[in-house]
Amino acid sequence: MAIILGCKGAKLLKEERDLFANANPLGFILFKRNCKNLKQIKKLIVDLRLAVKRQDVAILIDQEGGRVNRLPLSCSKKALAQGNIGKIYARSPNRAKKIAYNRATAIAHDLLKAGINTNCSPVLDLNFSSTSKIIGDRSFGSSVNCIVDLGKETCRGFLDSGIIPIIKHIPGHGRASSDSHIKLPKVSTDISLLKKSDFLPFKKLNFVPLAMTAHILFSKIDSLEPATCSKKIIKRIIRDYINFQGLLITDDISMGALRGSLQKRVKDSFNSGCDVVLHCNGILREMEIVASTANILKGKKYNNFRYLYNKTNKRDLKKFIF
Repeated sequence: MAIILGCKGAKLLKEERDLFANANPLGFILFKRNCKNLKQIKKLIVDLRLAVKRQDVAILIDQEGGRVNRLPLSCSKKALAQGNIGKIYARSPNRAKKIAYNRATAIAHDLLKAGINTNCSPVLDLNFSSTSKIIGDRSFGSSVNCIVDLGKETCRGFLDSGIIPIIKHIPGHGRASSDSHIKLPKVSTDISLLKKSDFLPFKKLNFVPLAMTAHILFSKIDSLEPATCSKKIIKRIIRDYINFQGLLITDDISMGALRGSLQKRVKDSFNSGCDVVLHCNGILREMEIVASTANILKGKKYNNFRYLYNKTNKRDLKKFIF
């Protein structure tokens, strides 16, 4: 199924294993609750792979550096927040770009050691004075050039190391003043300004193979639906204007920004044009609903997924996009 699921704890439960075997998700996402030590993480990932009996399994994590740090491993613990690298860029762009690249390779070292092949990073959102603290120093800053340069070096560092990056939160979370984990942020900025600012980093890095949506209502484009569930935004902005043609993954479908039942959220996400639904909290009953409602990834999209993750298995991503 075209879903990515979490699990409840540090050890895979029998009922989770049974669900995953039947649902055959494209992959799994790990959080701190799943990551106690290296030996345990590796065992959990082996068990997740065995549950679906495939090698082309996406194993995701949010290992951004700074305060978003899921792994208890040395390199990642020391990784700077993106905002700190952005401050260095203001003084010395070339030095900051080297730091961004080296930081990505250091994080990748920890991910590969654990058996993780996909990082939900970098954040390409702009950071304004009004930006919600949920983004804050997770952003490289308020300069489009800074975000593009450092975002590209981060992606290059991951890909050179054999890790697939996910750019987020497309088409941009920076103008949101509230936390989409809790409620739906509403942005009333004109599309002409958004095209010159928030959308631009994603347009410049549209060749990255995976992107994660923003649960944001852009009222001047679609006054009814957040980006994740908006045909207008996904077709007109993400696919046509930004020209992102890779796999489009929802942000966590269980977040407070989205309304309606879980079934409705899943259906709306697929109907709007998302390729993959992400569900993170590991609640078994919710995962059963997601699995029973989800689409199957087919055709060219599925072939691209298999190609991407087979290359990851061989650690052969160096020239994938650069």
